[in-house]
Amino acid sequence: MSEVPLLSLRQQILAPQEIAELPLEELHPGVTYTVLWRETGNLAGLMWVTAGAVVPEHVHERASHHVWLVDGRARVDDRTLGWGSYWHVPPGVPHTVEGLAPIGCQMFYLYLRAA
Repeated sequence: MSEVPLLSLRQQILAPQEIAELPLEELHPGVTYTVLWRETGNLAGLMWVTAGAVVPEHVHERASHHVWLVDGRARVDDRTLGWGSYWHVPPGVPHTVEGLAPIGCQMFYLYLRAA
């Protein structure tokens, strides 16, 4: 398996097969993610939320999320989003996401700490 370096002064280039070989972490039942890039508390990754699975409401006090749905559908707070949708969560804002039928969703996200 490939490991994502914590700090790198080189480009990070990953082909689909290399991404598929990265370790998956379980965040909640039915919710997994992998980290594509990480540097000083910031990261980029992919997250999968199966249909019916939920990331419970939570807050990041010092970080924001930028999220793009790249497949499937999700309920974000009171909105239903499909692939191609974008979602920004500023620091301190409570948020939740639920994967919707039939396949849940896949998201590309950035977790960026406030300066």
